[in-house]
Amino acid sequence: MTTLYLDCSQGVQKDTFAMCVGALLPREKCNAIAQASGVADVVSAGEVVNAGGGGNVGAGGNAGGGGNANDANASAHHHHSMTEVRAKIEAKPLSQAAIAAALGVYDILAEAEARVHGASTEDVHLHEVGSDEAIAWVCAAAASMVELAADNVVAGPVCTGFGFVDCSHGRLSIPAPATADILEGIPTFVGDVEGELTTPTGAALVRYFAEQFVSGEPAGCELVAQVGSW
Repeated sequence: MTTLYLDCSQGVQKDTFAMCVGALLPREKCNAIAQASGVADVVSAGEVVNAGGGGNVGAGGNAGGGGNANDANASAHHHHSMTEVRAKIEAKPLSQAAIAAALGVYDILAEAEARVHGASTEDVHLHEVGSDEAIAWVCAAAASMVELAADNVVAGPVCTGFGFVDCSHGRLSIPAPATADILEGIPTFVGDVEGELTTPTGAALVRYFAEQFVSGEPAGCELVAQVGSW
């Protein structure tokens, strides 16, 4: 049985999550996932990086209801409904398991946004998290996790960062409201780095995939992915 440890000591961000989990896969699998998820379409060729043992595609920052500044230009002022997001995910040439996982991550995001704004999940308007870039990275992360197929997935305490972030909803304190909602009940700490280290999409990914939260890397853990800022 294999155990995957998600190291959240530097936060959780969708692109780093996808890259570092993808790095545990063979290079050809990484490339196939980048193409099928759409990541290869939303980043330039100059932003293709080699992460660990497997090549993967990386660029941009995470965004969500709180939004990271790096994603501020990615449809930040456009409203994306969950119906629209679901349709885009279901249209990806990915396995049914990967699509189901990506939809599960977005359900967590929609539920958090609904609680924050006092609306139904179908009525919430997703800004940064509903962009094509965000959808591609979440799909890449989901597909990589499905392909890796670890028997157990555990995560360490999540570093949130501190300060303020500017996004489509204005200037918000860190963690952003949606992020804080998703992380409720999960061990977190502020850390000493100012900035949005964990975003709503990152929080939703670790919430969806982690089966257990532990104080640190388990002894004898076979697989480790540092899913936050490098």
